[in-house]
Amino acid sequence: MPIALRVSLETDREALLPSDLGRANHANTLAQLATVDPIMAQNIHNQQGVKPLTCSGLFGTTSEGGTVRVAPGVAYSVRITGIEPDIEACLKNALLGAAPTSWTLSGHHFRVVDITCDEKRDPWTGETTYAELAAYWLAG
Repeated sequence: MPIALRVSLETDREALLPSDLGRANHANTLAQLATVDPIMAQNIHNQQGVKPLTCSGLFGTTSEGGTVRVAPGVAYSVRITGIEPDIEACLKNALLGAAPTSWTLSGHHFRVVDITCDEKRDPWTGETTYAELAAYWLAG
C-alpha cells in the first residue's frame, strides 16, 4: 500500500547547504530504515533502476546559487514515500513507531518536530490503496 510521510524539521544554527538535498534525505531515510530492518535498507540502496522509495529535497528554503540557507525559527520539512507493503511497514516502524529525534542532511543536524502520515492534517501525506489512487485520478 502506498504511504507518504512528512518529517517537520527545525535547526538550532544557521548554515549554507547544497540546494539539492534529495540524496541526503534518501541517505538519512535509509539510515532510519536500517534501525528497523538493515537488510531491507541495504537492498534498497543496492537496487538498480526505479526504487520503491522516494525522498524529497528540503522544503522551506530558497536556492541561492546552488546552496540553501537554513536558520533557526524557520519551519522545514522533507517528504518520504514508499510504494511496496514491506517498505510501508518499515517506514511506519522506523518513523512513526520509534520516531527519530534528529535528521541529518549533508552533515547538518536538524531537530525532528513532527512526523505526519495523516491526510487530514497534511494532504500530501497518508496511506492509501492503488485502487483509491486510481479512482481519484481517473474519476476526475
